Amino acid sequence: MRDLDLAECALLAGLPQALALRSAAELAGQERARPTCCGYAAPRQRDREAEPLRFAAGDPTPRAPHFVNFVLDRLGFRLGADVVARGGLTITTTLDADLQDAAQASLRHQIALLATPRNGGPDHRVRNGAVLVLDPRDGAILTMVGSPDFADTRSQGQVNAALALRQPGSAIKPLTYAAAFEHGWTPASQVLDIPTTFQTREGRPYAPQNYDRTFHGPLLLREALATSSNVSAVRLLDAIGVPALLDMAARLGIRSLGDAAGAGRYGLALTLGGGELTPLELTAAYAAFANGGVRVTPYAVLAIAEAQGHPLIDERPRIKHEPSSQGRDSDAPLSLIFRPSSKREPALSPQAAYLISDILSDRYARMRAFGAQSVLDIDRPAAAKTGTTSDWRDNWTLGYTPDRVVGVWVGNADGRPMEAISGISGAGPVWHEVMLAAHRGLPPRQFERPPGIVERSICAEGGMLPGPNCPATRSERFVAGTEPRQADTTHVALAIDPALGCRAPAGYPAGRAATRVFRILPPEAEPWLVAAGLPRAPRDVCAPVASAGVGSGKATESQAGEEPGNSATPDLSAPASPGLLSPAPGAVFAISPGVPLERQRVELKARAGGDDVALLTIVVDGQPLAAFDAPPYRAFWQLVPGRHRAEVIVADARGRLTRGPVVEFVVEP
Repeated sequence: MRDLDLAECALLAGLPQALALRSAAELAGQERARPTCCGYAAPRQRDREAEPLRFAAGDPTPRAPHFVNFVLDRLGFRLGADVVARGGLTITTTLDADLQDAAQASLRHQIALLATPRNGGPDHRVRNGAVLVLDPRDGAILTMVGSPDFADTRSQGQVNAALALRQPGSAIKPLTYAAAFEHGWTPASQVLDIPTTFQTREGRPYAPQNYDRTFHGPLLLREALATSSNVSAVRLLDAIGVPALLDMAARLGIRSLGDAAGAGRYGLALTLGGGELTPLELTAAYAAFANGGVRVTPYAVLAIAEAQGHPLIDERPRIKHEPSSQGRDSDAPLSLIFRPSSKREPALSPQAAYLISDILSDRYARMRAFGAQSVLDIDRPAAAKTGTTSDWRDNWTLGYTPDRVVGVWVGNADGRPMEAISGISGAGPVWHEVMLAAHRGLPPRQFERPPGIVERSICAEGGMLPGPNCPATRSERFVAGTEPRQADTTHVALAIDPALGCRAPAGYPAGRAATRVFRILPPEAEPWLVAAGLPRAPRDVCAPVASAGVGSGKATESQAGEEPGNSATPDLSAPASPGLLSPAPGAVFAISPGVPLERQRVELKARAGGDDVALLTIVVDGQPLAAFDAPPYRAFWQLVPGRHRAEVIVADARGRLTRGPVVEFVVEP
């Protein structure tokens, strides 16, 4: 003993207590202070810094340390720490060692890249991550990487991030859409991605923004989920209710969020990741989508053999001889099989699970947001979803095939924000590499379509059955009985005078009239239509040629001999006045700590409110922000703490000015 230093003594002091349950490094760190406090160390030893523990040649960190600790912790809880520490058990686990090594190497490489500035780019300030691979058929944990480097104490490498509570960002959206499908929505249901303000429980306005700070107008649910529209997800949750999402999460095995009874804790931002769960929980939830809607419980132990080598098999997830502090037969064989019961527990219908998989694997549907090729594309059909929290503290990519489900999280164990990173650039490359490694040697498989799914041709815009004016059609899949029954009414063909921009009444000269197809949107989407510069159905009716004289050639509907409401065309409201489409009145924005201020901007989007527009100016706090002579009228303004006022000023060809209403909004520090 006299040849041992203080650190080595500390290690030996900890060995008898729970050697099987902790790594040597953890034991040494915990026990190092004990000889000192008990008076065994010399005073000069107590006064100096703790000595580093130097291991013999070889890697002191065991293979898959987080997984090993995960297994030992649970065995200790179920069998008793003393039973496990006594040894003599042979434990067979679900770990795929080669896949574990590949995932560990991929994560370590990606974290190193993100921490290295390249081509003038920033250090993304990412130091941690986690990777999980499950078999979606039964929940077997094939890989569990809890950090890039277990031995790196500076980045808290011994924290198992796979089990830590984190915000999921957009990665939780598939659960919202699955709940919506159970409430009668379909992939062809239309939702409006337009500026929208909701009221919070505290009475404050909540105006969600999309990741690209752009509104995309009417979207079908397939595209809304595939492109991860924030506004659409919030509007959808507003329609089905927060309890529906919590109920779906609970059925899929996510306990951290609570159940539907606790819905009052959350607002609509829950569908954007406004709650906390663990990567293991979310990865297991995705496994249910992969296997046709059956809930899986992740497990790590296949079998345990007693000291004599006799295998003890029990297909039920329980202990054959429950350990207790009294009355336990120390010689009784113990058996613990974490493999879940063979009884299948449907969490959602096979049809709803299939629709989620079908959308998340649709490369065409996500093309607008992710491009024709991205890290989400591998060598076989695969469903995938990314997620990034608004404060850049959590970054996710999760996805699956019928054979494997992979979940990747990157961030910082201490919650520090990252910089300039997304699910594609952060977690995405790791997910791509691990998916390829996990499927090596497995033949590609399609997601199996269950009975009760039908396919119909729909109008690509609006989602109804194709009508005579539908500009394009495509196929869509539905749960039988939810397919559309009505022909498209959102596109109308109108006879107009292109030169005058008015609707041609009956008897109008054929040489001056032309038929055009216009899309009709709900009134609340009209400002978006104007701001996007899309053609609107004319509101004015051309005056009869015989009485038009040298005038404008236009007349109101009553002047043209038509009573409002009697026309076969839609009843279109009067033109809107100039104004801001976003931000919404009373909107509240918050500056995110850790994100460079120059990167924190909000989009101001305006409408002109008429056709005679020579110049449109967006003004913030009395100062012109931007001026336009043609749509789209949009500009970005850097966030500044305080209360602000914005308005739109339109000048016509004669120089006459028209002011829109003032919009007040707040930026919180």
